[in-house]
Amino acid sequence: MADLVPANPTRVIAFTKFFKGYMNLWAVVAASLPIPLTEARLIPMYKAQRGYLSVYTTLLCFLLLGLIFYCRHFIARWLFSDQLRGTGHPRSRPWLPLLLIAITIGFIAFYQETIVNSVAQQRRDNEANGSATVPLNTEDILEKTDLQRIHDDGVLAFFYIGIFVAAECSFIFMALKEYLQDLLGISEMSLIRGAAVSVETAIDSESTGGKAEPRKT
Repeated sequence: MADLVPANPTRVIAFTKFFKGYMNLWAVVAASLPIPLTEARLIPMYKAQRGYLSVYTTLLCFLLLGLIFYCRHFIARWLFSDQLRGTGHPRSRPWLPLLLIAITIGFIAFYQETIVNSVAQQRRDNEANGSATVPLNTEDILEKTDLQRIHDDGVLAFFYIGIFVAAECSFIFMALKEYLQDLLGISEMSLIRGAAVSVETAIDSESTGGKAEPRKT
């Protein structure tokens, strides 16, 4: 059984190179942001939700990083299908990060609207129950409301987690595209010019130090 253990874990090394060389600190910062932002109270949220939401969100962000890298072969076939077939003009598909950024903005807007409505409903409940002789302000409601009494707690959790997950996915896909482009030997000029150079031609050119001739279509 010892002979079955790979002497050189190339896939783990590739993941390490991808993480260090292409992700830099941006994805790590995006994945770790929920905890410091929550502790600094830069995002309005109920105190009862701060602890578990920051942990769940950070965990999901790092899990997504591993999952997307694990699916890199499928993503490469989709991103660079033209180059892999050697036909058509290469496309970088920039709409995917833009879509994820738009989703992030949408989650932010929906979360803000939901937290405002939730606090307003909680204030009305307190006044109706006579639990507060003096109307509580927003900060007091966020700090003192019990977890079981939070209005729209599930919706708030969904939007909060979605903000960071969508932002993290955008960072990961942009970095993964650069990693795969270098791995396949696709030059920036071929993408800019739209020259139909196959992956095999690009790799052969890179290995010989010459210039690949665009394949005419």
